[in-house]
Order: sequence, then structure tokens, then C-alpha cells
Amino acid sequence: MQSAHPTWFRRLTAYGRYLLLAPLIGFLAGISIVGILICYHGLWECVQYVVHKEHVLIVLFTLTGMLLAYGVVRVVSITKVPGSSTHKVLSAYHFGGGILRGRDTFASVLASIITIGFGGSAGFEGPSLATGGGIASVLTKKLKLHMEEIRVLTLAGAAAGFSALFRAPLTGIFFALELPYQRDLAKEAFVPATVACIVSYITSVLLLGKTMMIPFIPVPPAVPTALDVLHLVVIGAIAGFVGYCYAKLFRVMENSVFRSVVKGDWSIVLLGGLAIGALGLLDPAVLGEGDEYIHAFIIGGLKTTCWFILLTLVLKIVATCITMNFGGSGGVFFPALFLGAATGALYNMVFLGGSWNEAYVMAATAAVMAASLKTPFTGVALVAETCGPSAIIPALISSAISYFASGRFSLFINQFEHRPEEEERALDEAYYLLQECGYLKETGIKASELSIPAAFTIKRGTPATKALRILEGYRIREAPVIDEYGKLIGYVAMEDLLSLVLEDPEALVDEIIIHAPLTAFVNEDLAFIAKKLVESGEDRVYVISSDGKLVGVILRSYVLSILLEFLRKIPEIKQLTI
Repeated sequence: MQSAHPTWFRRLTAYGRYLLLAPLIGFLAGISIVGILICYHGLWECVQYVVHKEHVLIVLFTLTGMLLAYGVVRVVSITKVPGSSTHKVLSAYHFGGGILRGRDTFASVLASIITIGFGGSAGFEGPSLATGGGIASVLTKKLKLHMEEIRVLTLAGAAAGFSALFRAPLTGIFFALELPYQRDLAKEAFVPATVACIVSYITSVLLLGKTMMIPFIPVPPAVPTALDVLHLVVIGAIAGFVGYCYAKLFRVMENSVFRSVVKGDWSIVLLGGLAIGALGLLDPAVLGEGDEYIHAFIIGGLKTTCWFILLTLVLKIVATCITMNFGGSGGVFFPALFLGAATGALYNMVFLGGSWNEAYVMAATAAVMAASLKTPFTGVALVAETCGPSAIIPALISSAISYFASGRFSLFINQFEHRPEEEERALDEAYYLLQECGYLKETGIKASELSIPAAFTIKRGTPATKALRILEGYRIREAPVIDEYGKLIGYVAMEDLLSLVLEDPEALVDEIIIHAPLTAFVNEDLAFIAKKLVESGEDRVYVISSDGKLVGVILRSYVLSILLEFLRKIPEIKQLTI
């Protein structure tokens, strides 16, 4: 049987194939995004024209948009899952070998145009990511590339779609690198993403002009003073809170409402459409992408009160969470931009009085993105391309504060904290598949049934040299540390013991950092234990009694084996597609 691609193509290294395919993916993504934007703007202008004549009709439009968008997904797509396209790209990258099916991509993009064009609160970066990633996935699959190459080029294609939409290639590159992991980078995608983003940017600019999604707003050069730094730290803390609230409400609705929508509950979609329309009647700023409001927030062009901006900020969070979890489709990045700009504008009005500092607004914008999306450098890159280099340092300061202040909570449930090892990835995939099927809730299997006795324990006050010999004898990396009553204090790692012994052979275990352990009580269910392992990346859970005494340990490999047994018993798993 003849190969799908010529011999000379197969002989190229993966690096060579990236350089050959990335420009083509970037060009196709750029062309596609231009077409999508033309369709969306045409629809949105028609809706605005009618609503301007009769404002109350916005309820009819949002209701129609949600029902139509949901219907498109249910009829056209294979997965039948609406919502955030960014979530789907992440799922494909982590769990689906980078495969984004053509029908799913088309349905997602069309549903997003309808959702946002009829007034739903969402962003077009989601369908742009799905478009670029879908093009790359279909192309690379037809060329029969290796799975890892498909994953990398799908991510590069998603970045190209993002770059074409915003006309901001540096932002697209950083978004591709940061999106899959909270505290790591998808380094393998750097070269193909860079090439694809540059080509898609040039294509988009040639067809649409140089005007960015957010028009360029020059910030005068200035060295931040001590007072500026104080302002930026406070902005970062406030933005961290806003980003956390946005992500928290989104995830709460995702857990409580979204699954009903996936199962085909049209009444939820109907309720969502009516709710968004009601919010739009109360405040039109929450409808659609809201790009004109973002620009006004940044330059201080809205003649309104602090209370009105605060109300807009709260309603935008609610409207976006309803849109994305009640049957609509789109993205969550652009609403984060809106929330950040509103936060910065509110800060200027409250703390600066009559003056206006665009750098503070852009710093808040980058900071909300860092908090809710866990992509700190993406926001800074967008600030650099939107306002010039003078706003970079303020954005960095506020983003760093908000990123750490908001903790590990993210909009994306399938965004890993760090790059997983093979066993970690296997558990993550098994857990995700069971969650998608709705089979991993209360299993009835308790921690006490899963745990095995710890091979040994180290008591507080043990000489470090003795503890090191124990670890070497058992050939393991870490050991639990208990007090004189058998209560778990934490665990020590071999590398810490080595460092301590080299400095002071007489030292005790207490003199090194005792790491906080991942724990579970004896009556905790397997579902919660698996969730803890996936979210933490740890390779074991220490089981404790109600009074804190160490009972045993549960290894990641054992939990994985049980989840795999569950998967084998699920008939739907063969039909499940990511």
C-alpha cells in the first residue's frame, strides 16, 4: 500500500516537518479566521441595528442564539459537547493525541458565531484556537504523522488562530506555550508555534489591516516610582481576587449545570438564554465580546460612576459563566480581558480621582488573565503589543502578584500544574475519561481499603544519617515523618537528607524542610483520592485517622490500576471521543 505522503517527506526529521507544515497551517488559519470574523461582524451588526430600534428584543436574540448554537452542536458535532473551545483544545492536547475532528471543529466555530453574534457573553479566541488547531489536526492526521508531532502542530495551529484573531503574534506564541500547564511550558511547540503565528499574523494583516483587536494605546515612557509599585501590588491583589471569583463561579456552574446540558437538557439552555437577555437589558455592556468597552475602559472614555463599573464587572462574570455552561459556545479569554480592563478602570476612578493611568488599567488586564487562566506571560505579551514597552514592567508586577495570590485555581479543569511523567499522564487520562462518562462519583471504595502499611516511618528527632541509610536500604526517595504519638508530620526526601548530612553529619531530621504531605482520611472515597492525585501530581497519598495518626499509604500506580479496571467495564468508553 502506497504511503499517504512521499518518501522525501517521511525522511525529514520532525524538526524539518515542523518547519514545512507550520507556515501552511499558519496561512490556512489566518484565512479561516478572517472568514469567521466577517461572518460574526455581519451578524452582530444586524442584531445591534435591530436592538437599537427596540431594546427589549435582546431577550429574544439571546434566547434564539443559545438554542440555535446548542442545536448546531447536538446535530453536527460528534461529541455533542458545547462550551469553551479552549477546553476542547486542551483536552485534545492532553488526552486525545492532539486530534480535533473536523465536524467537531466546524460545529464549535459555527455555534460560537451564533452564540456571540446573538449577544452571548463569550470570546472569539476559543473558536480561533479550535479553528487553527482543527486545521493542523486534520492535515497532520492525513499525513500520518506521529502522535507527538500531531499534538505539537495542533497546539501550534491553535496559537496561529489566536495570533490571526488578535493580530498579536507574540501573544499567540506565549499562549501556546503557557496554556497546557500552570507552572510549566510546552517547550516543544515553541518553533512551530512561532512560525505559524508569524505567517497567520501576516495573512490576517494583509486581509484585515493592521488594526488590532484592541487598538494600540501608547503609554508614555516612565520609570515606576515606589508609589507606582505600591499601586501595582494592590492592583495585582484585587485582580487576583477578581480572577479567582471568575474561575470559581465558572467551575461551580461547570460541575452543577454543564453536565445536564451535555445530556441534552434543553430547558437549561432555554433558561440560560432568558437569563443572558435579562442581564443584557440591565446592562448592555455584558453582551457579546465587549471589545468597544474594553477600549473605553483603558483610555477612560466611559462617562459613568464607580458603582456602574462594579455592577458591569459582576454581571459580566455571571453572564459569561451562564453562556458557557448553559449551552453556548465560545471562549473565556476575551471575557477575562474585559474583567481586567473594568478592574483597572474602577481602580483608577477610586484611587486616582481626576487623573488616569492607562498602564494601571493594562496591568490589571494582564493580572486578571494571569489569575484566571494561569498564563502570566501571555497577558504581559498582549500589553507589550498593545501599549508598547513602557507598560511591560507594571504588567509584570501586577501579574506576578495576582498569579500567586489566586492559588492553583484555574478556569480550565484539564490544565495540568506541570508536565506529567508517563505514569502521571496515564492516571490523568483515565480519571478524565471516567469523569467525562460520569462514572467517577462515589465509588464506595474507601481509603482504608486502598492503603497499605508504610514500609517504615521516621520519628521526629532521628539522626539524618540514620534516616538516609533507611531510605537507601529500601531504595526509595521519601519517607513519612511522625511524632512520638504516631501522628503524621510530613515527609522527607532523600535529596534533602543528602544535603543536610553533607553540611552536618550530626544533624537531626527536624533540621531540614519536612514537606507537607498529600493526605486522605480513612473514610475518603476513591473518587476524591484520584482527584487529589491528578491535581497535585504527587505519586502517593498518606492515609490518616481522624486524630491525625498515620494509617498507611496509597500509591498512584495502585489507583491507576483500579481506574483502568473501571474503564474496561464501561461500554460507552469505546464510543467516547475527546
